[in-house]
Amino acid sequence: MQKTLSRLVAAALLAAAPLLPAAELKPYQQSALEQILATMDEETKVFARPQLEEMLAMLGEAEVEMMLAAMVEEAPDNPAEEEMVEAAPETATPEDLDFNRAQFEPALRDAWTASHAFDTFVDQAIAAKCPAPDEFAVFGAGWRYDVAPMQATWTRASNSAELDVQVIGSSYAPQDGRYRFDFSGARNDFDRNAVEKAIDDACSAYRKIG
Repeated sequence: MQKTLSRLVAAALLAAAPLLPAAELKPYQQSALEQILATMDEETKVFARPQLEEMLAMLGEAEVEMMLAAMVEEAPDNPAEEEMVEAAPETATPEDLDFNRAQFEPALRDAWTASHAFDTFVDQAIAAKCPAPDEFAVFGAGWRYDVAPMQATWTRASNSAELDVQVIGSSYAPQDGRYRFDFSGARNDFDRNAVEKAIDDACSAYRKIG
């Protein structure tokens, strides 16, 4: 509120018409002066006081009351609205971090196991069902080039579950408190029949190209 009052007063001073010579203030004017100066820091008071004295000397009692009422009305009711102080981020205790880790570590390990199983299954199925990368080639008079091999791409599991726990756990797990996580919707299996059929279809299409 104080900062808002100070800015309002400063704006009034800048917008004021040429001021009359300084005059002795009446009690109500002196009271208004003190109220306004109370909203300013010491440095601002030094240059504002003479101008305020001259301005208030020109105003009648009703005008001074209206000015003060308008200034109060324009000021925010909650000083926090004027200047928000950013709260320091909370930091989890070692016990909080252990509590969180006890939940997400098993989930990360289960997810890695499922992802690694998928990688192994697909690699073995492709090796068993699909042509070798150099099985097909195109020949001409003195030239030959291999048909581009079929390349199945997907996001593979990392080298170890421990790596996921260390990297993902430290990067994504919250560090500001104790949480309860819900991993009940996490899927840690895959439809082997559907994957095998997709590989069969892809290999058949590749054989036609060959």
